[in-house]
Amino acid sequence: MSKRLYLSIIMIIIALIAITIIQKDLSGLVGANQTITQTGGGRTSQASEDAWSTTCLRINTVKVKLYNADTPSKWFEGYMYKNNTDFLNVGAVGMIFKIPLSPGSTITFTMRNVAFPLYLLHISPIEGVGDAVIEIIYMEPGKDYTVTLKTSNDYFIELDPEFLPHIPFNSTVDRFYGIVSSC
Repeated sequence: MSKRLYLSIIMIIIALIAITIIQKDLSGLVGANQTITQTGGGRTSQASEDAWSTTCLRINTVKVKLYNADTPSKWFEGYMYKNNTDFLNVGAVGMIFKIPLSPGSTITFTMRNVAFPLYLLHISPIEGVGDAVIEIIYMEPGKDYTVTLKTSNDYFIELDPEFLPHIPFNSTVDRFYGIVSSC
């Protein structure tokens, strides 16, 4: 068995384990600021698998409304087959992904079947600072982007490129671009 095939099988097993174990909220990031929006036909259950919730976060001084990609199916779906970052017209400018993996694990964000570019903000906790934007990646449609987690508490925000200029970011002199907190 080739090394590449072996690694692919291990990644599939890890993904399957994550899918079966992980059925929880985005820990401390969702809560009072969370709202639910239905995308399915006629169902009213807020626990519905196809309901997209939103959360409000502050990046430096700017409040942003984000869709929660909070299930394995939403991690996979993301912005695939959507027309824009606010596909339900609720004022969202991006999507948040909190995928629990070990430090050093890699995550590939695919832009296949995504019709528009996005910025990927990699957020990681920094002691004495808080949740900091440590990396900003411009993602083009049709390409894949792989990111390595620094901690098990890292998370990611896909952001509308037209909205990004509204956020005042620091230079990387301080090891991070900005701070992310609850609204």
